Amino acid sequence: QVYLGEDQIDLDQLIIRMAELTKNGAEERIYVRGDASADYGTVMKVMGVLSGAGYSKIGLITSQEQGQ
Repeated sequence: QVYLGEDQIDLDQLIIRMAELTKNGAEERIYVRGDASADYGTVMKVMGVLSGAGYSKIGLITSQEQGQ
């Protein structure tokens, strides 16, 4: 499953929705976050779609486990 903010979207709609939300187009910094059950291949596919659309400032967000 792929989400943009709190909304679940189809991966083929990601770039269309990103274009609607970003002010600076492909120059915008984009952050990708996956939960503990996220498949690495899916995260890489999302990053690949963004990169293919010209977004070059892509970062990963991680969270510390509770109690650390």
